[in-house]
Amino acid sequence: MTEDLETSRERAWIEPTLQQTDNQFWQMVQHTPDIIAVGDAQGTILYA
Repeated sequence: MTEDLETSRERAWIEPTLQQTDNQFWQMVQHTPDIIAVGDAQGTILYA
């Protein structure tokens, strides 16, 4: 099973955020308007 480019790009962006604090995560979301995501304090990613 292969991922399309968009999925791979999003995964490459999201996975490093799991190592960040919640505040840093939200700063990254705010500076990445083309990716709409919601995360909680445990780093769970939900797509809107």
